Amino acid sequence: MVDPITMILDGGFFALFVLFLALGMAACLVLQLTIFKQRDLMPLAWSMLVALLLTGVLGYTMGLVQTFEAVAHASAEMKQTLWWAGNSVARYVVAFSLLLAGFLCIGAGLVATVQRNRRKGELS
Repeated sequence: MVDPITMILDGGFFALFVLFLALGMAACLVLQLTIFKQRDLMPLAWSMLVALLLTGVLGYTMGLVQTFEAVAHASAEMKQTLWWAGNSVARYVVAFSLLLAGFLCIGAGLVATVQRNRRKGELS
């Protein structure tokens, strides 16, 4: 099993972008619970979640394109090694984005439940 630090470092730019989107969404969820109780930041949070997942897929696609380029210009004995190394690095971005998206979906669900309970308490 690869740790998240390796996923970020080997995933490159896209993994860092996924991390920043995840931190932004987590900040949205915290702000929704604490400061902005009257405003609804959940559509922004869900949009960031979709952007996070799409960035993971884009990172995977770009990683595969770079892998194909490297394999195309490599010698016959290096092709298989480059293919498997590049393919695993490309998948790090997708795995990292799915891992973060899972945790953030749970957090968004909890925030939505808290908001619904607050509204029920205000109406009673």
